[in-house]
Amino acid sequence: KVSSGDLGFAALAGDRIYMPVEGRLVVLSAMDGRELEKIDALNSDGDSPGYMAVVPAGDKVLLSTRDRLIAFGPAP
Repeated sequence: KVSSGDLGFAALAGDRIYMPVEGRLVVLSAMDGRELEKIDALNSDGDSPGYMAVVPAGDKVLLSTRDRLIAFGPAP
């Protein structure tokens, strides 16, 4: 079950919008809003991550949940 606490504010980083919703990080094209990717942020036991915050940080995007901080960025 997803509650309103499973949502967060979107962030624009480069040409992508990162939008946390329903335990996932949805990645959209900033140009046309097309969905590019969905990244699962649920805990390994299936628990909801709770409120999620997205912050652009240089060439990375940081996603915080109630119990972890996840960094996404370009492959080395």
